[in-house]
Amino acid sequence: MPTPAEDRLADHLLECSDRARPIDESLRDPALGMDSAERIQHAIRQRRIDRGEQPVGYKIGFTNRRIWAIYGVSSPIWGPVYAGGVERLETPRVRLEAGRHPEPRFEPEIVLGLAHAPAGDDPRAVAAAIGWVAHGVEVVQSVYPGWRFSAAESMASQAMHGSLHIGPPVAPGDPATLAERLASLAIVLERREEPEGRWIPVAEGVGADVLDGPVSALAHLVRSLRERGQRLAPGDIVSTGTLVDAQPMRAGERWRTRLRGVAGLDGLAIDVI
Repeated sequence: MPTPAEDRLADHLLECSDRARPIDESLRDPALGMDSAERIQHAIRQRRIDRGEQPVGYKIGFTNRRIWAIYGVSSPIWGPVYAGGVERLETPRVRLEAGRHPEPRFEPEIVLGLAHAPAGDDPRAVAAAIGWVAHGVEVVQSVYPGWRFSAAESMASQAMHGSLHIGPPVAPGDPATLAERLASLAIVLERREEPEGRWIPVAEGVGADVLDGPVSALAHLVRSLRERGQRLAPGDIVSTGTLVDAQPMRAGERWRTRLRGVAGLDGLAIDVI
């Protein structure tokens, strides 16, 4: 059960997220620990359920070891994803609202949909539970000014989750090779430079950057939840972590991703409004 101080912080963090505003600095605890952060996140989850929101899966954050030094973290985090914040795209184009979240950034990710609960936490068992694969974009947010926070603070603040936009799904194919195929996937993120109309490469990555691959990242989540007496459910969606560093969102910008390595999994056009 959360302490009274943790309950107060849960209320405040949820209000900051709802109103796209920064945290009151007087409420920050430099000594916040991960156990306390998890209780705060769970308290926020219960508040969102109580007001009618429906959890439909999880996001995993900080799975990309290449960005750990940037944010001062050394392990992944995770948090719930809610139905009201999930958009399933009918075409490979997404419109992101820059003013909807506090200090928003976007992350290109691989999203996995579960056909059933994984029978175990090894990559083969996890891959066998996957019903579809998609390329998506997660909008992440920071109520902490300038994106300066501790790992525990990021966990408490709903794992920085804002919204999730999922591109057209594809069948996973042979589960025996799925982990390897997703680990070998390559991505290039480009921004359109106006008025010239040229596409400028901004970042590149591979699936293996995400805890050795999206299937391995999912296996990590399965283990982490099991240690806490929780488990994934059939139909859950899991966003496995950014393939490149998160990019600030500015209205009027146009971005695109180019993917190669997994048949049927194509890039997305991203318009920031």
